[in-house]
Amino acid sequence: ISSFSKETEVQMVVSASDIKDKYK
Repeated sequence: ISSFSKETEVQMVVSASDIKDKYK
């Protein structure tokens, strides 16, 4: 569960970064 939670968090961060890039 811990690893899954961490992976999901990383994915969310990557998604947020991707969105920021699109708004550039």
